[in-house]
Amino acid sequence: MKIKIAICDDEEIIRKQLVNTITEYFSLKNIDIELFEYSNGYSLLKECSKYIFSFIFLDIDLGEQNGVEIAKMIRKIQTNPVNIVFVTSYAEYQTKVLSIHTFDYLLKPINKKKIHKVLDDLMFWYNSETSNLKERVTFKTINGLITIYIDDLLYFEYNNRRIDIVTKTHIYHMYDKIKSIVSKMNKYDFVSPHAAYVINLKEVSQYIKSENRIIMTNGKNIPISQLKTKKFKEEYLNHINKTWERK
Repeated sequence: MKIKIAICDDEEIIRKQLVNTITEYFSLKNIDIELFEYSNGYSLLKECSKYIFSFIFLDIDLGEQNGVEIAKMIRKIQTNPVNIVFVTSYAEYQTKVLSIHTFDYLLKPINKKKIHKVLDDLMFWYNSETSNLKERVTFKTINGLITIYIDDLLYFEYNNRRIDIVTKTHIYHMYDKIKSIVSKMNKYDFVSPHAAYVINLKEVSQYIKSENRIIMTNGKNIPISQLKTKKFKEEYLNHINKTWERK
């Protein structure tokens, strides 16, 4: 799987410097990457729903646009924990970007040594995160195709003739059938305890047998229908047993 890296800076010289240094770094390590260049934040935002970036190098001062605000919007769009490295000429911005969980901060003028140090840190994080390879799944939502990490999905809920895809950070909407969702997600430990729901068993916080309901990790209460009670108990116990076997 190629690592997708976005570079967003309104200065072409800086973009090319980053592209050349990053390309050289990964070439020496024989790691496949895909680089995406953007001269403004809006172009980057448009493609954040299309591509899942692992790393983003983002200029703070993008002319009329503010890179900090762009980063906040990226956090809302991207479902994966993308690492953002800010690139700027102004040291005073350093404290302002902490609230959006910035991975690092490159102060211009940048050089190869600085970039390599940041890339070493990024790859240390990336390798630890992907030691258990995260699987992803794609859905056709009302607003277009999205790709989501399986681990980020909480549940699917049939609601007013559409299905809500509820993740740890977002809710997406699509038109489909619960049966189709079950068929697609069953192999990932997703089950349907009720005709209106498909849930991620890994995200069950409590199973209250006496009340025939489940509480998800986000606090959502999900009922278990009487017709599905026996089957759900079996599925839940199988999941628990498999979890213990892995430990």
